[in-house]
Amino acid sequence: MKSSTFTFDGCDGIAVHAYEWAPDGAPRAIVQISHGMQEHAARYARAAARLTRAGYVVFAGDHRGHGLTLVGPGKYGHLGQEGHRAVVEDLKHLTDIARQKYPGLPVFLLGHSWGSFLNQVYIQRWGNALKGVILSGTNGIGPPMGLVVALCRAVTRFRGADRVAGFLEKMVMGHFNKAFRPGRTGVEWLTRDEAEVDKFLADPICGIRFPNSFFLDMMTMLRNTWRKKNERQVPRELPILMFAGTKDPAGYFNRGVVALAKRYRKYGVRDVTTRFYDGGRHEMLNETNRDEVVADLITWLDARMKSESAESLPQGLEGKGFPQTA
Repeated sequence: MKSSTFTFDGCDGIAVHAYEWAPDGAPRAIVQISHGMQEHAARYARAAARLTRAGYVVFAGDHRGHGLTLVGPGKYGHLGQEGHRAVVEDLKHLTDIARQKYPGLPVFLLGHSWGSFLNQVYIQRWGNALKGVILSGTNGIGPPMGLVVALCRAVTRFRGADRVAGFLEKMVMGHFNKAFRPGRTGVEWLTRDEAEVDKFLADPICGIRFPNSFFLDMMTMLRNTWRKKNERQVPRELPILMFAGTKDPAGYFNRGVVALAKRYRKYGVRDVTTRFYDGGRHEMLNETNRDEVVADLITWLDARMKSESAESLPQGLEGKGFPQTA
């Protein structure tokens, strides 16, 4: 595997830090990774190594407000004036860079957690240009989103957009570790692998608390993304894989994944696959059975590389690790 880093100008001139992991030989396709909130792209180097051995070249960028991509010194969680819209534009820019370097190769988009939400926006706009999309640790439901956004807006107005979120963070994420109490760290919900939990906590650019403005932006994005008129923009021919652990609280223990998969199928998307891992928590790529998870991911990628449409998928694929459970 060959690895490199580079920067590119985001839609408003922000320098976006990015990574490329390439196989030793000629790649078969591009996999672009969109990481989650309060983490960064370098955490996906291990998964990228497995993908490169399977012949995929991997690109990933630090979203603005994360990792090495900041709108100002110490501005973690600050997305800039355009908020998530700029983050999604940055994702598309990185796709274009990957295509320019590897012309003619198909592109798969893989997003985890908040990154999967960004991918849900992306495929509503540019899904026709992708070979497939993978949503890890995703969700498709929440409380009444209009009320949630109104509450976030009020808190942000009265407590300050730039102030570190207290109430809003607790409202959105405060219940995540409830099922794993008593816990040693408070973030047992991430993975059963205690070494991975410790690595997350020891990383100085992981787990940084974000401002109120971030939570307002995220909830506004989800409210808009989950509207019927917008979800109907997802191309019917786009293959979608969703995978999660059965103990992932961020997706309401799979209820949110099942709901999203059902909506996509209802709107005519023909190739929607769900995969749930018994006992797994939020970060399946860092779970104790991560080798199984990545192997299943590569199986799905390889099948879509061989197939031009959902109808021509190899017979029996669902019976080999990909049960249609939604």
